[in-house]
Amino acid sequence: MEVDLTAREDGVRGDRVGAGPGGAWAVAGDWELTASWAGGRVHAPSRERLAGVLRFDGDRLWVGGARLDLASGTWEPLPPLAPALSPAGGTDVDVHDAAWVGPGHLAVTASHRRPPRRKGPATAWRPWERLVVIDAETREVEAVLQEGGPAAPVRLLAAAGETLVGAGQGVRVWRDMSAEPEWLVPLGVPQIEALALRADGLVVAAAPSRGDVLLRSPEGALERELPGTAGTTALALHPRATVVAVGGLEGVELRSLDGDPLWSAASDTPVLDLAFSEEGERLLVLDGEGLTAYAITGSGPG
Repeated sequence: MEVDLTAREDGVRGDRVGAGPGGAWAVAGDWELTASWAGGRVHAPSRERLAGVLRFDGDRLWVGGARLDLASGTWEPLPPLAPALSPAGGTDVDVHDAAWVGPGHLAVTASHRRPPRRKGPATAWRPWERLVVIDAETREVEAVLQEGGPAAPVRLLAAAGETLVGAGQGVRVWRDMSAEPEWLVPLGVPQIEALALRADGLVVAAAPSRGDVLLRSPEGALERELPGTAGTTALALHPRATVVAVGGLEGVELRSLDGDPLWSAASDTPVLDLAFSEEGERLLVLDGEGLTAYAITGSGPG
């Protein structure tokens, strides 16, 4: 496997990156998005906070539950997301992450937003955590995977096909939306800071805030740690090869799933996010100073 730098985009700001067809890419922050698409550049501020995975869909781009028309650079009107996430249909909702579970279906994890402190009598406020699957277009709730009072918080999501993985305090996997999830990493480990699921749904990578990257399989056949990967800030799994991209405070490296180092590149600022293209021929690395694109050739570990 050979890796070659092909482009550097300084000044691109955000904390999430997505790869599209034909060299397209997108970077999103909480309130704005920048994309390179069809030979041009799109910059789109948002009035609503953006959260969730970036997904190219023809001439549109989804950022979680928000959809951008790339040709015009405008956000398309969709029903509000918050009422579908709140048990009471309210709008005081914090969206933490979102991932696609099959065509048209979006898994979203959210919690009750704490109101600002005010002088005078305290208002009634109860915490809740909720993980739901909704129709991305209509916002109709199709499944409630977690609901109620304080629960093990899910802060990160990753999905492939109909397999959904949620992480926060531990890592759980849903392979059947009508069944209870299975624990891949039990409660008690440090907070999971980065999460990735391979495109075939067979390999999960999770980075605790303290400790090395954990590799797990929803099928139960894989249980491994990658030595020397403490402090990982971002993860991505190659869609075709048994390779994981590991981002940290000083750069990015590619490892085999056996832990063998394959390639590395230094960075002056921490890596914020990573993304492979659909076929695995590109790797996008987002750090605090911008975006770097690498071309990947050769099969690598199979």
